[in-house]
Amino acid sequence: MRQAGPTNGDGSKARPLGHGGIVETDQYGQRHFPTVDDVDMSWAKQIRGHIVGTQGLLGPCGAIGVACPGLAAPDGRNIQWMSGRLQSIVGVDWGRLLERDDGVWVLNDTHVAL
Repeated sequence: MRQAGPTNGDGSKARPLGHGGIVETDQYGQRHFPTVDDVDMSWAKQIRGHIVGTQGLLGPCGAIGVACPGLAAPDGRNIQWMSGRLQSIVGVDWGRLLERDDGVWVLNDTHVAL
């Protein structure tokens, strides 16, 4: 199972995907979380909780990818620059947040939509 979690100004979405991008189960289809630019990063904690819960039911993820607005760092570990909004997303190490030894791919959300 893989997890994809795009975030944008309206909210964050999480969806478990199988090989080839097929949703693993309707029960844990796409979830939407409000995204608020707060210091506590409550949105990130909600995403983490959803991913941990989904893995508890479907098994561990083979890979996790996060798509966010802003410019991704060259190493793909975080967003390194964001203009004017969602400043709390800048520098978040998603691999550490999600306790992934293999890291988490972070991409610009527009690139993912293509």
